[in-house]
Amino acid sequence: MPPIIVYGRWVALVAATALTAPGEQHLMVEVGTYPPLAWFAPLLLLIYTSAAFKSRNKLDVTLALLLMSATQSLAHLLASGLIQRSIVLMVVVSCLYSVILWRMETIYDVVVAMLTAALAGSSGGVPVGQTTRPVVPAPPVASVSAPKVDPAAVVVLPEAPEPPTAPLPEAPASASAAGTPGDGDPADEDAVEDPVRPELSAPEIVARALALRADRPTLTQVEAALAIGCSDRHLRDCLRTEKVTWGHRGNRAHRTRPARQPQPA
Repeated sequence: MPPIIVYGRWVALVAATALTAPGEQHLMVEVGTYPPLAWFAPLLLLIYTSAAFKSRNKLDVTLALLLMSATQSLAHLLASGLIQRSIVLMVVVSCLYSVILWRMETIYDVVVAMLTAALAGSSGGVPVGQTTRPVVPAPPVASVSAPKVDPAAVVVLPEAPEPPTAPLPEAPASASAAGTPGDGDPADEDAVEDPVRPELSAPEIVARALALRADRPTLTQVEAALAIGCSDRHLRDCLRTEKVTWGHRGNRAHRTRPARQPQPA
């Protein structure tokens, strides 16, 4: 847009106000208005003219132009002495600004109604004066039938066989456990609770446990005892006797270092 149009409208507004404001103020003074207060007359007429142009209402635009022309003509006629002050002139001039107030309220109502309708139409809201939204019927839903499946085309997959499971090693019953427990002898209770092969000594049990641990680094002490054929407690006692710890450092069993004996002075 050319600058003459953008800035020219403001220049024209300022120039028109400067030319018409003194005449309108002089007209109000001639009909009996206090001179300092008479300057509100051109301000009121300027605001009404600008609002009429913005609203684009033909009635208000025409009325604003007629009021500007009439006030200027009356001011010039009174200043030149061609007409004299009269009761009719005073009444007509006094009623002009009441008409301006009425038209300003009308413009306000029209603009507010237009903005509300525009916002309601863009956002899908409720228009002015309507409390509920109109009921819009739902579009009909087409029924969809399931496709028919040919039984001959269905492929039945065979079931996968279950993986074979290795049986767990069973601990052989010891000779001492074959007796009748519960006779009150502590030796019999220990024999039943800790079955171990009598032919294996503590070093042999520890050696077998370490060999199993070397083959399977993740082997636990309980699994090693089951594989050897003794109880976990007996294996733990044998490890303690041989000073071997079933530790977790690097998943290896290690022998404990003997405590350093104090040397004689």
